[in-house]
Amino acid sequence: MKESTIVVSYRSVNCYLLEGRDGLLAFDSGWPGSLREYRDCLKAAGWRLEDIRWLMVSHFHIDHAGLA
Repeated sequence: MKESTIVVSYRSVNCYLLEGRDGLLAFDSGWPGSLREYRDCLKAAGWRLEDIRWLMVSHFHIDHAGLA
């Protein structure tokens, strides 16, 4: 069973994904150039990048909004 909140943690930043009825809401997106690491963390939790429907960033520091 998939959890309703997923934590993607790498390179000293935490990103969160919340499970919704129609997909995932990503809260913060992590460092630029780190898509592979982000994807691998999602895969480990049983999700795919294609499952992300929405993105919200907490603030526009490079480690929180870099993949946006």
